Amino acid sequence: MAEHSGLSKSTVGRIWRKFPLTPHLTDTFKPSTNPLFVEKV
Repeated sequence: MAEHSGLSKSTVGRIWRKFPLTPHLTDTFKPSTNPLFVEKV
């Protein structure tokens, strides 16, 4: 991120801490292969 933006690593870290950003943690959804998934939900 720092290299891409042209900022130092410490600056990027300070920004991430100031605004609780966690780009390394992504929310994903994996569809279930369970045929009874809809009924269970």
